[in-house]
Amino acid sequence: MKKALFLSVLLTLAVSSFASELPNRTLYFEGTARDLDQITFFMNNFKMEAMSMGFRVSDFRHEAGFTFRFEIQPYSDEYEPQIKFIILISLIYNETNMEMASFGWPFGELEEMFEHNQFLFYRAASLIPAVTDEVIEEMVQAASAEAVAKAAAGDGAWRNKFLYLRASFDMPISFYALQDTGLVGGGQSVYVEGPDGPESLIPLDHRIMPLPGLTLGAEWQFLTFFSIEANFRVFMADPWKPSINLAVGAELKFPLNLFSNFTIVPYAAFTYPFLSGLLPSFERFPPFFVGGGAYVNIRGHESQSFFLNLNFMTSFWDAYRKNPYGNYAPEPAEIHYKHFTIGISVGYRYGFLTRRRLDFRSLAMSLFNLVEAEPSE
Repeated sequence: MKKALFLSVLLTLAVSSFASELPNRTLYFEGTARDLDQITFFMNNFKMEAMSMGFRVSDFRHEAGFTFRFEIQPYSDEYEPQIKFIILISLIYNETNMEMASFGWPFGELEEMFEHNQFLFYRAASLIPAVTDEVIEEMVQAASAEAVAKAAAGDGAWRNKFLYLRASFDMPISFYALQDTGLVGGGQSVYVEGPDGPESLIPLDHRIMPLPGLTLGAEWQFLTFFSIEANFRVFMADPWKPSINLAVGAELKFPLNLFSNFTIVPYAAFTYPFLSGLLPSFERFPPFFVGGGAYVNIRGHESQSFFLNLNFMTSFWDAYRKNPYGNYAPEPAEIHYKHFTIGISVGYRYGFLTRRRLDFRSLAMSLFNLVEAEPSE
């Protein structure tokens, strides 16, 4: 009894002295337990103790200098069977998230904790140094900036993936510009060679053919401003005959992340049609095509996005078409066209593996430590 009375007097004097030296301290309380009554009991009691000692109690963690955290768990002691629970208490410095104190206190019933709550609170709070208004303000600003940064990072995650899979419906319009190679009549007609020169002229014209198709692809985004895509295309070879063409391609993309909900992505492209022999209208087709265009990627849900693609593709070689009027005007045997396409696509893509910024300093230090760790011969 004398020990308890002495402890109470000493604690009261320490609390009074401690409270008089508290220019500004702000605490945030959080607690967990299986029983809601236990949370309510300790939360109310600890807050009362804090306010009686001159602390300010905040409802928001980012506005407080310290977090007073408690957790109640089931607990048993073979030497003291009346013990049923233990309260684990920790004091956290919010600016660095450092745990300054951590301890536990076993108990049986809540009522018996009335005489211990003040001691438990003081045991943790006695480690708190002075925290000025300026420090609190800096912490609030830092927390706000961090929240904004995290929100921005979350908003931009859809366009910051390492791998994307894409699918699109394409509508390239193929233009075949008639070349005058071997033609007469102003370079636009096939003909029959007569004794006095070309005769029986049959005029020709340019050809425009929409050739719908599908594209599947995979894109690797190595840097924020650079990525590469490999794709596979299936499209119609001739709008008037049942035929298809297959092609593989690659695109070098340069994303411009100027807006939060969509990006503009100019790119350079290469396409190799490896089944051009299926084109019934042409005897020979250009071996590959080059060009470019621009995507407009529109933000979807989380890792998803939709896109609109506009592009232009051309070749350095002519397309050669057999003379379809060979029975009437066989000259020349082949008709030359300059081939290019203007395309539009709409599609969907899904991203995997959020890309992290490469920390070159950490990488260099890791390599240095690895070299240092190797045993010398």
